[in-house]
Amino acid sequence: MTLTKNNLLIFGAYLWFIGMVVFCLSNNTAKVSEIALSNFALDVKTKYIFSSCIIGLAFVILYFQERFDFKGITRQWLVYAIRYGSVVSSIALVLVALIDLTSPLHNYFAAVYFIIMPILSVLFGIIYKIRGNNTLANYLIVIGASNFVISIILFRFVHSLLIAECVHTQFIFVYVFLINKQK
Repeated sequence: MTLTKNNLLIFGAYLWFIGMVVFCLSNNTAKVSEIALSNFALDVKTKYIFSSCIIGLAFVILYFQERFDFKGITRQWLVYAIRYGSVVSSIALVLVALIDLTSPLHNYFAAVYFIIMPILSVLFGIIYKIRGNNTLANYLIVIGASNFVISIILFRFVHSLLIAECVHTQFIFVYVFLINKQK
């Protein structure tokens, strides 16, 4: 892997997210199985680091999705779907960080984000399939499908939003790293 400024940005965002989770967990007395990531926004000690990390993550994801080169893609509906989905998912993630956990809007925007991101991974996989890069296409499609299925299974059987959200975010970092490799 070549160390480019984009790879460093992705890796820095990843470390920022992991550091935020570790910091917030160390300053929280609740069990991991009883909380969601957004619970960190309720605590005075962790709310600013949580919110800044989630908002920063939204902008990093949007940056890599929007800088993608769609040159040569004749299926304009696919380009529009990805661009629209990228903006909507990033706005939803920012609103998740800003809206209080007790508001029903918080859960609505969280659901929008968690549904759109795996779909975007699959759509980018389709773009790579059109370009003839079947390996990267297959990776992205599997990541999108796995992200959706594994996050739901974790939530359903482990009953921990925190674990499901962290696993979902790990998939998102892999997805962002892969769309950055667009050659």
